[in-house]
Amino acid sequence: MKRNRPWKYIPLFTAGYLLLLFLLVKVESQADQGVIHTYADGFWYTLTTLTTVGYGDLYPVTGTGRIIGVIFQLFSLGLLAVLVGTAVLLFKGVILPWIRLRTHPRDAWYIFVNDSPESEYLASRLSEQDPHSVILFTKNDADSSLIPEQILQARRDNRKTVLFCTGDSDAGNLYTASRFRDTQALICCESSYEPDMLSEREILFDPYSLCARLYWQKYPVTAKDEKIRLIGSGKYAEAMLEYALIQNVIDPDQQITYTVCGDFGNFRRNHPSLSEICGTDRIYFTDEAWNQQLTALAETDRVIFCDDDREVNLDRVTQLLKYTPVNGTVYAITDIQVPGSVSFGTLEEIWTPELVMRTKLNQTAMRLHEIYRRESGNKAKPWQELSSFTRRSNLASADHLPVKIRILLHDETIREPDKKTYAKAYEAFLQADENTRRKYEEIEHIRWMRFHLMNGWQYAPVRNDQLRRHPLLCPFNDLSAEEQAKDDYGWKLLGTLAEDHQ
Repeated sequence: MKRNRPWKYIPLFTAGYLLLLFLLVKVESQADQGVIHTYADGFWYTLTTLTTVGYGDLYPVTGTGRIIGVIFQLFSLGLLAVLVGTAVLLFKGVILPWIRLRTHPRDAWYIFVNDSPESEYLASRLSEQDPHSVILFTKNDADSSLIPEQILQARRDNRKTVLFCTGDSDAGNLYTASRFRDTQALICCESSYEPDMLSEREILFDPYSLCARLYWQKYPVTAKDEKIRLIGSGKYAEAMLEYALIQNVIDPDQQITYTVCGDFGNFRRNHPSLSEICGTDRIYFTDEAWNQQLTALAETDRVIFCDDDREVNLDRVTQLLKYTPVNGTVYAITDIQVPGSVSFGTLEEIWTPELVMRTKLNQTAMRLHEIYRRESGNKAKPWQELSSFTRRSNLASADHLPVKIRILLHDETIREPDKKTYAKAYEAFLQADENTRRKYEEIEHIRWMRFHLMNGWQYAPVRNDQLRRHPLLCPFNDLSAEEQAKDDYGWKLLGTLAEDHQ
């Protein structure tokens, strides 16, 4: 969405005005009864005409002059609107922000580099969440009247400033974010690209991963033999599958079946260890049309239409429900709710402060790392020095906590645990017998191993982080008793979180 900039037309208007003024003076000064003889006369006449004052002391007498006069009269109709519009935009875009800088120094500031329907919706949610916050849209280009650098420099203390770098270009967003890494502002950058290192106050996100995380959190797998069919091609479909394989670890003996209909050639090339990642689960890729095997489709526990093209999803889910009886639940990434299916991934669901800024998830992940660092004698690096991969590993661990709690409490409704829930789950863990504890340890090892394998790590007798090699990337039963016992750690964290969870 582009904002109107009427001042861009000022050079064109000026050139047209000077040309008409020249013609007016030329024809009127040569007329016998003409009263407009000089450019000063012409300027005075045009000024009184354009401002609709019209003193009547100067006026054209020739036919050409009167035509030019009519043009000036018509110009006067739009001139006032342009001037008022420019003044309003100038006030809202430049003057008002500077007033706010002086009158709201301690309030939270949310600055959006680019304007889009998604960012405007996010801004409205932020405003609802914090009515005292200041929301500001700027333009990240040279001809803008107000740019982020000016605001950050004038604000000085930017610890309560959040800068959103959103736009169509991932590389452009990353470049914009890089310019503000030395500031105190929190930077939320929309990008699928991931540098090896990020500043402590920089968050990368993309709508595809947000959608996948939203879905599997809201509709988690609860049966260890569930049959899931993903239908679609593109970034949404790939994110849905990747997040599912990492997140849906609920039992060492689970046999979840994923049937994937779509173009996943790129996904398979990027993940050559899919057979190791899946373990006891099964994944089948097919190039057949999504409705080629209607009987198998009808017997699936859940069908997920997740193509990048939402209209394609809408068309397919409509066809499925019209012609085929389905025993399971049908989900679709659509903006329109189709009776008999569950729509998800809408703008209102994805572009929320918590999903984009992941405040709670980040806090939990950082807390998990602090606990690990403390218990390892501060041998581990502090959070701000961690690589992007290690941070994501902590985030994945934090994301799996609700899954662990559902397993411990046998409660499929838990989504966002609180202090009481953490404590109750930890108590259930402590009361588990030895065999059950061993099963829990194996679940955590499988989850950890899947995350690493999905990110290109492989087994090797000697660890090499640069080459992504690790000696523990092997079946749980091949680990030493000491290494197996370490997988208790992911469950014992529930007790620590219960003590200090806010």
